[in-house]
Amino acid sequence: MARQFVRNGGKINYLSVRTSDGMLYTRLTKEEYDAEVAKGNTFAKIYKKDEKPESPTYYHNTFPGGTEIGHITFLGITEYNLSTGKVSYLSFTIKGETESDNVSVPLYQQGSLDLNGLAKEIIKYLPNIDFSRPISFNSTKQKDSDGKERVKFFFSYHDGEKPEYLTTALKNRNEKNPNGQLPPPVKVSRNGKESLDFSEQDDILYNALVVELERFNSFKQQNQHLYQAQAVQAQAVQAQAVQAQAAPQVAQPVLAAPQYAQQQIIQQGAPQAFPPQGYVPQQGYAAPQQPFPSQGYAPNPYQGVPVQGVPVQGTPIQKAAPIRTAPPTNVAPPVDEEDDLPF
Repeated sequence: MARQFVRNGGKINYLSVRTSDGMLYTRLTKEEYDAEVAKGNTFAKIYKKDEKPESPTYYHNTFPGGTEIGHITFLGITEYNLSTGKVSYLSFTIKGETESDNVSVPLYQQGSLDLNGLAKEIIKYLPNIDFSRPISFNSTKQKDSDGKERVKFFFSYHDGEKPEYLTTALKNRNEKNPNGQLPPPVKVSRNGKESLDFSEQDDILYNALVVELERFNSFKQQNQHLYQAQAVQAQAVQAQAVQAQAAPQVAQPVLAAPQYAQQQIIQQGAPQAFPPQGYVPQQGYAAPQQPFPSQGYAPNPYQGVPVQGVPVQGTPIQKAAPIRTAPPTNVAPPVDEEDDLPF
């Protein structure tokens, strides 16, 4: 689990997905990297995009075990002020017993209305997520049946004897899966060049995202006791830690590897971002809250509502008009790394 590092005594790990190998990570300074190595953290790594001498060196703390196990306490779209404009990220937070993990991926392709591929993969899972169950998230890079390597995401529940892995609710339509809800891209020609148009697929996914943000907001409003119970449990864990530290200690030879300091739980709601230098995190926003369940929604509050192309009890909903927010025309990715966050 993501228990190796929390910056500056904070309460949350801010994780990105490294597209080169699919690993969850957070970026470190050289000083932070050296401190983690001194602690015995074997997951602190030096990373370069290539072997060229002029290529920059990055210091990453990686999280091969995935996120903490817990409930999703935030799901929304968060904007970050970069030096060249605002960039939108699809973001969710999983709250564990001692720490929380926030995972963010770009919502749009750079300078475009097209959805980012990583965001699309997360959206495909959302209708199948039961927000009442403890869950974790991880990512990796694997070869598909066509031999191409792609980043793969995994959500799994942890309230049984073994992890229960989720499947995507929205699937691509192709020869092997003719009943998939997401149509293939259309080949278009413009100014003498051919490209693939994903707009129909992106509209379905964006509308699904809007529905799922509404469902999450409604669930959280109606299940405050769930998050209050987590807070009480976290306080108990903290109290035990304080008592253990206050108890008389008998000097013993230290044989075990260094352990990381236990951190506090964050408050429920949108993640309170560690303020990175030069960046101003904006308040996360989600779709407007509506009475739940809305007309035409599935009656089970823990089950995803109907999505375009996904029949629920034989009653499909009609496709809503796409609600798209154009990113600033001068959007640029964070410095030097694609699909990365500025912290």
